[in-house]
Amino acid sequence: MSSKILSLKRPSPELETALSEATFTEGGQVWKVMPLEVLRHPHGVDSVIFEAIPANEFKKPRFWTIVWHTVRPSEWGLSLAPVAVELMSGFWDRGWIYLGTSSLGLIGLVLAILCFQISFRLLQDVADHFRWAERPGMVGGSGVIQKGWVSAQWMGAWRQGLMSYAVIVGLPRLGSTVAELLLMGLLGLMTFLSVKFRLARECVVFVLAGPALTLGVSQAAFHVWDERDLVFGLFFGWAAWATFHSSHLQTFELDRQYKMSNLTIWMGYSRAKVFLAALYGMAYLSLGAGVIFDVIPLRVFLATLLALPLV
Repeated sequence: MSSKILSLKRPSPELETALSEATFTEGGQVWKVMPLEVLRHPHGVDSVIFEAIPANEFKKPRFWTIVWHTVRPSEWGLSLAPVAVELMSGFWDRGWIYLGTSSLGLIGLVLAILCFQISFRLLQDVADHFRWAERPGMVGGSGVIQKGWVSAQWMGAWRQGLMSYAVIVGLPRLGSTVAELLLMGLLGLMTFLSVKFRLARECVVFVLAGPALTLGVSQAAFHVWDERDLVFGLFFGWAAWATFHSSHLQTFELDRQYKMSNLTIWMGYSRAKVFLAALYGMAYLSLGAGVIFDVIPLRVFLATLLALPLV
């Protein structure tokens, strides 16, 4: 398989096409292009280096292999574990009679939450790709764009489809009170901040995978929320933040080399390690406080600990 190195300067239509469609046309020949390196000048990006392979020679995995890597099932625990704990706790204390939706509706709600998480991560992948924050070999994104398996344009369309399903199926499960509308507004604001500001992304993960998720599930399934749902939200939020933060610790040197902006780089490696321990401490402190103040029973405390490995 023949290949060559291609350098495209910024700004140029050719670079925009290469980043969006993962292709470059030269003399009637269509090339599949994959970003390798970014050349910078004091005021920003100067050009992007690509590996170019003739489109008719480029080989990629089967469709379902690409889907598997794109949706990242290993991360689904961030959504499914809090949902499972919320539902089991609600059924235990409130009973099936208080379930505010049908069994089919409950399945649709869980799928909507899962689609929202996947869509959220795809949105981050596309945003990081266009700001050259992800390259082959880096941990964080799915890597399918950088490998040339899919284009950013294709991933963006898929993200919109998943988000549309999440909104169409998820919104009717909520009512129309001021608190619920504020919750939906918070979700939108957090999503915007995560894409616009990488430094805020970890805080966004805390909110979306924690309080916003548990309070939303309780409202959608039982049409009520209380202090217990908030305790669960704080626990899973801190745990999710710790998981996200630890991934940046693993790639600290590479992120610093490429001048990435995230909370770990801003703190420095030593302080970031201490902060990671503090995040896990806050997770257990939140749950322990719930038991001490009789917000959650001991059996729920033990069940939640069993769900932690999924997160």
